[in-house]
Amino acid sequence: MPTVRSLVSRVFTPLLKAVEGAPRRGPHHLPITGGWLADGAPVNWWQTGLYPSGGERSAVVERCIALYAETTASLPGAHWRRNNRGGRERVTNSALSRVLRRPNDYQTPSDFVLNLVDSLYREGNAYALALRNDRYEINELHLMDPRMSFPQVAPETGDVFYRLGGNNVIDYRRHVLAGVIPK
Repeated sequence: MPTVRSLVSRVFTPLLKAVEGAPRRGPHHLPITGGWLADGAPVNWWQTGLYPSGGERSAVVERCIALYAETTASLPGAHWRRNNRGGRERVTNSALSRVLRRPNDYQTPSDFVLNLVDSLYREGNAYALALRNDRYEINELHLMDPRMSFPQVAPETGDVFYRLGGNNVIDYRRHVLAGVIPK
């Protein structure tokens, strides 16, 4: 049974401010990411590749992400072109309309958009690998894991490239083409 003194101490101790500049013992709550940083972790934890523990979102945030993703995935994707009378007409024979109808051979359009929007809201970015046909039109889109994909800058030219990863289907197909895995 806790004493009155321990209860009062537990309530009022967090309200007392430490001396300015004096270090405090962790763990430290990170209000923006929602995680906890362990005691003794460096102040520049994000630059050292450290991830805060926890960081789980609340059920309300999870449901909001799901609602945005589900609602967007339920909308039909279409390619429209303006006409001379100020209106618009649907384009059904363009590369864009074909990709919107069938982004790849293992996902439906709604599944693709659901995962794309979920990734965008959950991770802050969404990446897709675009494969082109002989006419250099985008023929397929493959979602990549945003935690394994990031931009890179070439030191010689300053060109920006993206390193993509985290799609098991693409990894498997790449290994089959390279001959590492037999067909």
